[in-house]
Amino acid sequence: MAPYSWGPASLAGLRRTVPILSARVAPTFFQVLGLKAALGRTFHDGDAQSCGNCVVLSHEIWQLQFRRDPGLIGRHILLDGSDRMVIGILPSQLPPSFAGIAAWTLLDQRRPFQ
Repeated sequence: MAPYSWGPASLAGLRRTVPILSARVAPTFFQVLGLKAALGRTFHDGDAQSCGNCVVLSHEIWQLQFRRDPGLIGRHILLDGSDRMVIGILPSQLPPSFAGIAAWTLLDQRRPFQ
C-alpha cells in the first residue's frame, strides 16, 4: 500500500503558467505499482529526506509544456510557486486512474493527507 492525494496546482512552463492536477505520493508509490520512469527515475525510499523538492512529470505535460526536452531531468521548475527539481518523466501509457495528473511530488510526512 502507498498513499497519495491529489488536487489543483499551477505549473510554470516554457512560455506560460498553466493550471494542472498534481499528486503527492509516498516515496514507494511507483514501486508498489510497478511503474518505472520513461526518462530519469521515479521516487525511491529515502527520498523524503534527500529529495523533498523533487518532482516527476507526466509524459503529456513534458511534451506540451517542455517540448519533450530530455535535458529537463535535473533542472528546476516552478510548481505552485515552489522550486522543484525534475527527476523523471513517466511513460505515456498510465493507469486510467492517473488521467490528468501532470506532476507528482512527495507527501509531507508531517501532514500526509493535506
